[in-house]
Amino acid sequence: MCNKNTPDAAAEAIKTLMHALIDINYTAGLAKNKKDAVFTSSVLESIQIIAEHALNKSQNILIADVQEVHHA
Repeated sequence: MCNKNTPDAAAEAIKTLMHALIDINYTAGLAKNKKDAVFTSSVLESIQIIAEHALNKSQNILIADVQEVHHA
């Protein structure tokens, strides 16, 4: 992964989290409309996976940026 300077890294991390929130909002809307226990359980699991992936990706972006600053 190519390290980025701080403003770009922060923007990329925020963009990643915003996309995850959009995905989570849409996915939650599907569960709300379906009102089926099994489907809702699957949707909640999907939401958890989306959130974990976005948080990990954002964390990795920011960690790489901090490491780049320390090595510069």
